[in-house]
Amino acid sequence: MQILKTMTTKADAFGKKLSAATIGTIVAGMAGSAHAQGGGLADIVKETDSQLTNIPELIRVAAYIGGAVLFIGGVLSLKQHVDRPADKPIREGLVRLIAGVLLLAAPAAFNIATDTLGIKSSDTYSTGGPLTF
Repeated sequence: MQILKTMTTKADAFGKKLSAATIGTIVAGMAGSAHAQGGGLADIVKETDSQLTNIPELIRVAAYIGGAVLFIGGVLSLKQHVDRPADKPIREGLVRLIAGVLLLAAPAAFNIATDTLGIKSSDTYSTGGPLTF
C-alpha cells in the first residue's frame, strides 16, 4: 500500500514538473526574437505573423503531452480503485482516462477534419501583405 502511495505521489510530482516544462517551452518558443529593431510597424506585424504560424504545432505538442499525462494518471487512479474501492471512486480514474484519450486523439481528428473540408494549412494564416494607413 505504501509503495502505491509513493508511486502516485511521484507520478503527481512528475506530472506537475512536466506541465511546467511544457508551458515554459511554449512560452520560450513564442518569444522568438523579441529584441527591438528599428523597422517599423510593418516589420513588427510581419515578424509577429511569422511567429504565430508555429502556434498550431505547439498546441498539438501540448495536446499529446497533456493527453499522455492524463492517461497515465487515469491508469494509476484506476489501479488505486482496484486496490481500495471504498477510498478511491472509479469516476476519477475514468474521467482522467477519457480526457487523456481525447487529448491524444485531438490532433489526428483535427487533421482529418481539415483534410475532409479541404482546408490547407496555408489557407489558415494571413498572407502578411503590406500595411497601409
